[in-house]
Amino acid sequence: MPIGTMITADTVAHLSGQNRVKAIHPLKVNDRIKAVVILCTIGGENYPNEWLDDKMNLLKYYLEGRTDKVTGLKKYNENIVTIKAIIESGIGAYPIYVFTRNKKGIPFKFEGEFLYNGISTDENGIDKYFELRRDVSVTTSEIEKEEYYFETTKEGRRVLRQHFARERDSRIIQAAKDRYMNKNGTLKCEACDFDFYKTYGERGQGYIEGHHNIPVSELEEDGGETSIDDIALVCSNCHKMIHRYRPWLSVGDLKAIIKR
Repeated sequence: MPIGTMITADTVAHLSGQNRVKAIHPLKVNDRIKAVVILCTIGGENYPNEWLDDKMNLLKYYLEGRTDKVTGLKKYNENIVTIKAIIESGIGAYPIYVFTRNKKGIPFKFEGEFLYNGISTDENGIDKYFELRRDVSVTTSEIEKEEYYFETTKEGRRVLRQHFARERDSRIIQAAKDRYMNKNGTLKCEACDFDFYKTYGERGQGYIEGHHNIPVSELEEDGGETSIDDIALVCSNCHKMIHRYRPWLSVGDLKAIIKR
């Protein structure tokens, strides 16, 4: 993979099997770690990670910690799987691939292969961070030759996940579809004009996806008003491209890309 290649958290999560919000992703083949991918946001109050030198060869990357409910101080457990994966790479067992970005909501850029250089404690005497040193012995051409793939993997294990979700009302989507159908006689993607019925016959009859022009995630916590005019009708491909990463595109923006 060439240095500078852009990648999303979704892509890395697909390879590692971890949640996309995780920052450290051990990549395994047959239960053995073959590499570790680090997704690092640099800069800002919430992301104190930083380069320790001008040539960006030494990275300060903070450990995942848990805040003690009694003392309010962070505790670190070096036996956590992700932290342990970085530490154990230090014996040269497998590479660490670092991807960075400078703000939340955009893709990560591949910085190259790094080596574990130890754990240090911050000036406050509490927070801990990894020192990760660029492996200058690995050239870009060698990295490009690296190929990471799965021959087999294990899937299907039942897991329980709990999280908050935003309520949606499918009736507003149906109302938007009905209005469009009455006006145009068929359902087409408002970005690329794809027609599910024309392509798939009866199986595609009446199918189209509804995109909220005002993201549900940006409404008040107790909910907000959504009108038919707030809904755009798009095909699955266009809907995915709109939401692939932030900042999200408008339907008009995507339509312009398609026309180009």
